[in-house]
Amino acid sequence: MDTNTINNATMTKQDYRREILRKYSAVLKSCRNLVTQDDIRQVRQAFDIALKNATEDTKLDYEEIIRILDTTLIITQEIGLGRTSIICAMVHKTVEKDILPLEEVKNMFGGKVWQITKGLKDISHIYATQRIVDSENFRKLLLSFAEDIRVQLIFLAEKLYALRRADELTEEEQQELAKETNYIYIPLTHRLGLYNIKSEMEDRALRYMHPKIYREVEQKLQESKAAREAYIAEFAAPIREELDKRGIKYKMKY
Repeated sequence: MDTNTINNATMTKQDYRREILRKYSAVLKSCRNLVTQDDIRQVRQAFDIALKNATEDTKLDYEEIIRILDTTLIITQEIGLGRTSIICAMVHKTVEKDILPLEEVKNMFGGKVWQITKGLKDISHIYATQRIVDSENFRKLLLSFAEDIRVQLIFLAEKLYALRRADELTEEEQQELAKETNYIYIPLTHRLGLYNIKSEMEDRALRYMHPKIYREVEQKLQESKAAREAYIAEFAAPIREELDKRGIKYKMKY
């Protein structure tokens, strides 16, 4: 996924707009097999709303738009969600910041988008007002959105994006995010069957909560890498030889 770090200290308004349009093109490309042409029209409408408010309202800045687009890429590329979730990911920040009224969302995009966006707004409000790590209520709230699991999935995509950019946070913020991840997000990914995301979250949470242990594990894995690769190559050699002998085209992945 394309979430390259941007040097925002030197970026001009035009630089931001170019970066935003590049990421938006990546979003459209990533969802082309998930949505119809009419869906793309509505996705474009949602994007235009977010971008317009980033240029006209300081409550939603260019960096926020880039975060929204990177989160949307997680939603399409790694979770496989479609039109409704893409629109929700793009507009819900404008709703949270009281730029776009919820009723307007319903009029423009329909009841499902309205329902999910409202759920995301409720979660964001509780997230901002409670100490999340110690909040059993917050965990229960997340689980309560079982009638539309997309609320949980979009929220998890946002948290995965935050973890991937955690190097930009202070050490205290990293620790707090890692604790939240262990207490709330990792169990939720397991419950939802998102095992690749669960594995990445475990790895990143360990890195910030127990950096010494993380470095030791990383070093041991590096030390054993050559031995693992040699073992796999030895195991695969007779299989490769037999396939070559039979003239079978193949591609080995390991």
